[in-house]
Amino acid sequence: MGRDGCRRGARVVLAAALFFAITPVLTASAVQADASADLPALPSIPTLDFASASLSQGGRAFLQGASLTDAPRYALTATIDPATGKVDGRVRAEVPRPEQGDLHFRMLAGLPALHTGLELKDVTVGGKPTQAKRDRALATVPVPPKASGGKVVVGMRFSYRAPRAGTTHGRPLTQATIGLLSTHPDVSRFGHWFPLWLPPGADADPALSGFGDIGNFAAGAVTARVRVPTGYDVVSGGVTVDRQESAGHTTVTESGVGLRDLSLAIGRGLHSASAQSGDVTVRATGPANVDVDTAARDGAADLQTLAGLYGPYPWSELDIVGVSLGPDAGGMEWPGA
Repeated sequence: MGRDGCRRGARVVLAAALFFAITPVLTASAVQADASADLPALPSIPTLDFASASLSQGGRAFLQGASLTDAPRYALTATIDPATGKVDGRVRAEVPRPEQGDLHFRMLAGLPALHTGLELKDVTVGGKPTQAKRDRALATVPVPPKASGGKVVVGMRFSYRAPRAGTTHGRPLTQATIGLLSTHPDVSRFGHWFPLWLPPGADADPALSGFGDIGNFAAGAVTARVRVPTGYDVVSGGVTVDRQESAGHTTVTESGVGLRDLSLAIGRGLHSASAQSGDVTVRATGPANVDVDTAARDGAADLQTLAGLYGPYPWSELDIVGVSLGPDAGGMEWPGA
């Protein structure tokens, strides 16, 4: 995470900067050999690895005692231009086979108020092309009947353009106005930026009424290979397991276990500082006007207090990222952000 090579982490806190209708049916086509030539190679679907560097000692104990047999697992590859907001990605998700024949995925970029131009294509189930329907932020993927139980792998290509962040202009704070998925001159936010599986019984409201989707996603494993223009730093809710520089681009591979989402904060000219809270590293990152040293120290002290009250923090890093959310919001909450 960031420019220092491999770092540990699993959660990102976005802090306000100190200056405070149904779409047409999507027809899936066979994935062509050159369809992803402009994307980094797709990583393997991750496992729920007890030894993952994204976990603290307490997190490993939690994972060993948890029943995560139905945990989703995501492998992602994407190119992101944080200046324009253009996102082009591909996902393979291994999820439990549904009893009723349909799988639901949440795609924040599908909200009409965001005007992202979202496209979903090359949808596959078990490697075979299928058709999917999207109603605003909800994508429905049919699964052929089969013996109950087991897992199924769903693949799809997605592209959109994240909107520019700004004031709500007096509108209520919603997913479309809060700036969770938006670009900004200092730090662009890509929260809930890829299709996330909704487990049975989860809120499948296509309009995402109310605040957030907190708790609506199942904890699982995520590995994402993300390419950005050279000069940009990437902070995520996971561990940076690889970083490559080539031809004007930086490609980072972010991975984590026990995550409900994998949020990204991408910016240029950022600086950071870190402090320890037990075996957890608290790292603060932000533009030059953010006091990252104080933020890291205060965050480490707060985390120590919370761990004493509620138990060990499950992940090996907590990232505090200074961003500009606009004059109408003082902070951001979301799974992973």
